[in-house]
Amino acid sequence: MSHAAAAPHAHPGASEDDAVDFAREELRQFDNDDYEAGSNIGKMLSLFFLYTVLVMAFSAYVTYRWTNAPAMAADAADHEEH
Repeated sequence: MSHAAAAPHAHPGASEDDAVDFAREELRQFDNDDYEAGSNIGKMLSLFFLYTVLVMAFSAYVTYRWTNAPAMAADAADHEEH
């Protein structure tokens, strides 16, 4: 028995027999799952963006206070002397 006779559909390309048919309910479920995943990803990205903005604002405030602390201490010392 030859190899060609043993595997008549051994070609690498897709054929009509390889096509997968989905029922309408399955397609509707795929669409619903896709919508839910996209919605959840959008919510997560929004929360990550909000977190980033809050951390950036906090870091800017702390840096501002830290860089102005020597000047504030010097002003307070000047006021105590007078």
